[in-house]
Amino acid sequence: MIYPDLDETLFTVVCHISAAMNGVSGIIFCSAPPAVSSAWFPPEERVTATAIGALLNGLGNGVSFLIARFMVPSSNTSDLPLLRREIVNYLVFLAIPPIIFFLCVLIYFPSGPKTPPSASATEERVPLRSSLMTFISSYSAMALVLVVAVSQSVPGAWSAMMVTNLSKLQIDGQVLALEKIHQVHFAL
Repeated sequence: MIYPDLDETLFTVVCHISAAMNGVSGIIFCSAPPAVSSAWFPPEERVTATAIGALLNGLGNGVSFLIARFMVPSSNTSDLPLLRREIVNYLVFLAIPPIIFFLCVLIYFPSGPKTPPSASATEERVPLRSSLMTFISSYSAMALVLVVAVSQSVPGAWSAMMVTNLSKLQIDGQVLALEKIHQVHFAL
């Protein structure tokens, strides 16, 4: 949409690479709730804190799809400037809350509570830079990251396009759901 003269093959390659990079960052986001809960909460509260963090991560993704329906109502691809404007406005709208939250965390959020919530929270942690360099230099770790990135991010990114792809084949999602309900009903 942003570069309409981009070759379709190059666009597809860029989309797959972007989805894989998104999957790599997803590893960090999935591990953030347990890391925060272990630093800030006592052991009896960690499961709840981790669950809330993981739930809000998924909820944020879902809300972004709901907002897209309202902010990008144009499905008419003949008016590309309007569609492009709507998509840019949508992306800016999605970028503002994380930027504000990130700035608030940078300005205020301390690295841990004044009093540790448990004995494990007092343990010395490995510095981020040295652990990151060890992680990056490990062939096994990079292979694991690649497996997770490809197996989780590429299907996840393209599943958002499933309705569009199926509608081009004249397949309606509601019809498929009704057929599935009938199959389950008759199987019982």
